[in-house]
Formats: sequence, C-alpha cells, structure tokens
Amino acid sequence: MGVMWRYLCVFVVVAAVAAGAGCDWIGGGSAAPRQRSIDELAGSYRGVGLGDPRSAAIHVFGRPDSTGNPAHPSNADGWPISLQNPPGYLEKPDFTNYDGVTFLSTPTAAGIHSSVVTDPRAATTRGVGIGDALSDARQAYPTLHCAKARSMSENETAPPFCAGRLARNRYIWFGNDPIRVIALSPTSMG
Repeated sequence: MGVMWRYLCVFVVVAAVAAGAGCDWIGGGSAAPRQRSIDELAGSYRGVGLGDPRSAAIHVFGRPDSTGNPAHPSNADGWPISLQNPPGYLEKPDFTNYDGVTFLSTPTAAGIHSSVVTDPRAATTRGVGIGDALSDARQAYPTLHCAKARSMSENETAPPFCAGRLARNRYIWFGNDPIRVIALSPTSMG
C-alpha cells in the first residue's frame, strides 16, 4: 500500500507542475507558450536590437518574407501613428518583414530604428504581450501616456494605445485593445 501511495503522490505532483507550466499536452490546449522575447530596455526583439544593421535581422530570422512597406500595417491594426526616421534621414525607411515582426531600418549608422512586433507569443520583460488588455500595459508601465481610439480623418481611426519613454533612446508603444502591436523605437511614437 505504501508504494502505491507514493506513485499516486508522484503522479499528482508531476501533473500539477505540468499544468502550472502551461503544458498543453495534458489539457489538450493549443495555445503557444508566451515568450518574453521583447527586451524593451535593450530595445530588442529576439536578440535583434535597435541600432543593429539590417543584416542582423536577416542573420536571426532568415530571408525576409517581404521588403518594402508591408500590406497590412494600419492604424486600425494598432501600428504607431508615426514612426520617426533617424535625424537627418529624409527618405522612406527600408522595411524587413517577417511573420510576427517588421524591422524599419536605414542605410545609415542608425541601422534598425524601429521594431514593430505582432507575434502572438511575444511579451515584454514585464510580461505584457500581444493579446493582453491595454490596461495590463498601463499597470506594468505606469509612466506611459494612454489614449482611447479617436478619429483622425474620415477614413482613418487612431487605435487606443499606451506609449512613452522607458529610458534614454528607448520608447515603447502598445497598440489597440486587446494589444495587437508592441513597437520599440529610439524616438517618440504617436
């Protein structure tokens, strides 16, 4: 009887740990695990940082899905209302698009100057991720400015967002509610 009791206890503990860790093989769920892949203070997503050359994104993510202005970005999706170029650069930035992230870069020393993340598994170091309520961002980052959705023109609506400065040359944007976009930039967005 004592051996059976031990096996039962071990099984219960293993099942509880697996369920607490979010293992979908026990419950049959299909949700992908969250990754704290956005380091907002370092200004990086999965190790590709602001200021890195475009080739760094290609080294980590491989050949881009597309280049040029992606077909999907819109304010309604939660993209920042404005993303500034590095000082003195007046041309359109280069877009390097992957499933879940777009890097904006210039052929200057500034390199990658904005990262726009839409990967549903992505989360910041403070645990705020794609799909979370905008109020989660407001609570985790109390110094950010938050605004409700508003009409910009007859055909365009600015999404609800929380955005602001985290540190010198480190700005973050959480767009839409629930959050669909997390953007990083060395300059203010909004």
